Amino acid sequence: MTMWFEFGGIRSGDLNIKVLRFRKPVLPEFSDHYEFIPGRDGSILFPQNFTNRVIEIDCLIMYSSKENRSAEERELAKLFTKEEKRLIISDEPDVYYLAKLSETFELDRHKTMSSFTLVFNCQPFALAEEKKMIFSNIDANQEVTFENIGTFESYPEIEIILAESINELSIRLNDETLTFTPNEEVASGSVISINSDDYSFRVDDQPIILELSGDFPVVCAGENTLIVSAATQHIVVRWQPRFV
Repeated sequence: MTMWFEFGGIRSGDLNIKVLRFRKPVLPEFSDHYEFIPGRDGSILFPQNFTNRVIEIDCLIMYSSKENRSAEERELAKLFTKEEKRLIISDEPDVYYLAKLSETFELDRHKTMSSFTLVFNCQPFALAEEKKMIFSNIDANQEVTFENIGTFESYPEIEIILAESINELSIRLNDETLTFTPNEEVASGSVISINSDDYSFRVDDQPIILELSGDFPVVCAGENTLIVSAATQHIVVRWQPRFV
């Protein structure tokens, strides 16, 4: 099987690059903090978030001719960018990483080819394309379930169209419950939008802050259960599966 990578829409084959090997850690690095207490054996663990993941790719560039060598090497500059872009590798073609080439690299030159290693500094999670689930005509407190193929939690966007007026609304996703207690009744047909990534809550596009309590919902790996305390015309759940 031919190995390849794609970065920012540019395939390795487009630059006459042959991939020899991927070096990718199974997990991103942990940034756990340990506190040592005088008089106590061992230490206290304060778990932290993941740090970035480094993916190294050993490559050959195959020159079309000795005369074109310098021009084809200059084409490698297309891989350098100031922003993070999508990195896809042939070992995992169904997901992508947000990555940036972390440093320049030296070419070990030969007559018809050169070897080199690309080092990409990536966000810790591999990402799949966005998933969307739509549920229609849901009764109050009716359970709806959906499956997340990711292996780590994701932060969803949830859109709810009310089928009845409300004076209070709770949205429970697995173990997290977010409660909305409006100052005045919210009419049937109103659109409620929740974004757990930026912690925003809107009613008919108007931001709400003070009338909220509880925790913003999180999509877990595997099966998820959503319960809304009011009848709804429809519920849309969008999230991006993440893989450790």
